[in-house]
Amino acid sequence: MPHGILDFFCLILVAYGLFTPNPMEIAWFACMLIILMRLWMWKQYPAILLYLFSIQFMESHASLFEANNYGITLNELFPGSGKQTWWMASFGLLSMMVGTQILLQRARTFSIPSFEHLQHQAERISQTRLLFCILVSHGLASLVDRLIPYGSSLAQFETYISGIPNALTFAFGIHFFLTRRRPLLVYALFLYLLITSFYSYFSSWREPLVMVLVCYFVSLKKFETRELSRLGPIIIPALGLVLVWQAVKGEYREFISGGIQDQSIRVTQSEALGKFVELGTTALNENQTLDDPVISATYRRAGY
Repeated sequence: MPHGILDFFCLILVAYGLFTPNPMEIAWFACMLIILMRLWMWKQYPAILLYLFSIQFMESHASLFEANNYGITLNELFPGSGKQTWWMASFGLLSMMVGTQILLQRARTFSIPSFEHLQHQAERISQTRLLFCILVSHGLASLVDRLIPYGSSLAQFETYISGIPNALTFAFGIHFFLTRRRPLLVYALFLYLLITSFYSYFSSWREPLVMVLVCYFVSLKKFETRELSRLGPIIIPALGLVLVWQAVKGEYREFISGGIQDQSIRVTQSEALGKFVELGTTALNENQTLDDPVISATYRRAGY
């Protein structure tokens, strides 16, 4: 990875922090970002560790930008213990990263396959059979969802079953980025998953976007500057989608649940998607996505 770009970005962060109520925290945030990337970015460790620690990094540090958005300290955002909790969470994450490094270095049997080995194994897997397994697993998950009522003691079993299509879809995406077979088929599947994911009480639309990012990163031998420009068409619309969702989710959820807040969906898929498009268009036309409550809710959402 071109760490020079990362260092320059962190330097800008530190300069920005001088004009905020939390300058020390911003400086440490920049240090933690550098530590995170240098420990896990394209080292001899599975890339999933970078993803997992990045998620934890966001969750434990996002409140800092929420406080800066209001122009207040962490103790004012969370009275009494905001700053202490933030620092404890940050050092807890640092301890976890260092501890994981030590364990992996001591593991005698630890190894990851080479990039060439991944490509070779991907070539041996049938893309069409993998797609067939995805469709079958979706049907199984849908059947189990109908058989197990809401609030049942078997809900955890349903959760595990519904995770099978996601795991297979991850495998399908990684297979494509390693082999580049049938791009039109893959793009069509992604658009289908993204569009239908809005037929949900929660923000399930994040899952297809996360899948694309993870599968894309697996296919890279190294991360160069040009990769940032390639990721732009994915990341920028995704961030816009987050703001649109935060602006409309209250009214959208009320619509699809029929005004009853029990997380059940009482409208058809076409009605739900039509309503989301209507609300999203209104939010964009009226610049609701840039309202202070929406921005603050987005920071808070990232933090939990």
